[in-house]
Amino acid sequence: MADSIAADQLLDAQTEFRRRLAEKLAARGHEGAALTEKIEELVRLEIPLRLPPEDFPLP
Repeated sequence: MADSIAADQLLDAQTEFRRRLAEKLAARGHEGAALTEKIEELVRLEIPLRLPPEDFPLP
C-alpha cells in the first residue's frame, strides 16, 4: 500500500514538474509542438525534480 501511495505522489510530482516547466518555457517563447518537444527533451535528460517539499507532504 505504501508503495502505491509513493508511486502516486511521484506521478503527481512529475505532473507538477511538467506543468511548471511548461509555464517557464512558454514565458521564454516556446509554444505548441515545440513546447512539448522541449519538455520531453528536458525530461529525457533526467533533470532532477526540485519541488518544494511543502507542496507534496508525506502521509
